[in-house]
Amino acid sequence: MIVKRRAADIIRRLAPETMRSLEDLATLRRTGQTLPGLIERADRLEERMNELAEREQAMQTAVNELRQDSLRIAELADLVVTGVAANESTHSR
Repeated sequence: MIVKRRAADIIRRLAPETMRSLEDLATLRRTGQTLPGLIERADRLEERMNELAEREQAMQTAVNELRQDSLRIAELADLVVTGVAANESTHSR
């Protein structure tokens, strides 16, 4: 037991990343997960993130189009108000 603990301490000092990886693998085994399962889940997450990025881009395009439409509507409203005001002033004379 003492020898294993000493060996683990030495490995932690000499190769801390390797030791962390081994500890992570041991944790995966204890929780019943496998590395291929985690890789598959990571791939699914990556696909989902790509899908969400595409949707975000489409929504941004739609918002920009709505902004342009809103500006056009405001310009048309200004033209109508100006036209009505001009028409009223012409008829009142």
